[in-house]
Amino acid sequence: MFFRRKPPPDWDDSPSSDRVEDKDTKLPKLAAQPPAVFLLAMLGGAVIDAYAVPLSIGLGWAGGVLGVLIVATGIALTMMAMQAYRKAASSPDPHHMPTALVVTGPYARTRNPLYLGTLMIMLGIGIGTNMPWFLIAAVPVMAIIHYGVVLREEAYLEDLFGERYRTYRAGVRRWV
Repeated sequence: MFFRRKPPPDWDDSPSSDRVEDKDTKLPKLAAQPPAVFLLAMLGGAVIDAYAVPLSIGLGWAGGVLGVLIVATGIALTMMAMQAYRKAASSPDPHHMPTALVVTGPYARTRNPLYLGTLMIMLGIGIGTNMPWFLIAAVPVMAIIHYGVVLREEAYLEDLFGERYRTYRAGVRRWV
């Protein structure tokens, strides 16, 4: 289902601004909600590990340390991405129309730092808790995120921001 939202009345319409033009725009129809995809994959991996086919990475305490470092990096990346949205006075929520094209912070290096950060958290938990099913589940999760979410969001952002988004997309990688 599509939702219709207009930008707030106090948005900046100067030519140099990255603000959205005043037009009635439909939100992208995503195949899945990203947080739910990651959570269901981790839950499924934990259930498979506990009740069906337990596997081991075999890293011992080093896996725990590595997992904590990866989780911490994922949390930091996610927090920096959220801060970039706050500074731009926009929302990362796919149910709200963005009011600005966010290109600062981690968005200057990757177009999808929130998904990368969440993936790192998932992988770090899998390594840290010795649950390889989290790592295995990351493959279909990223396929769903890429084809069911990211490509649709990109088409939406191109429609919404036009040439500004095309220029940004040409200069910043989708993932890493």
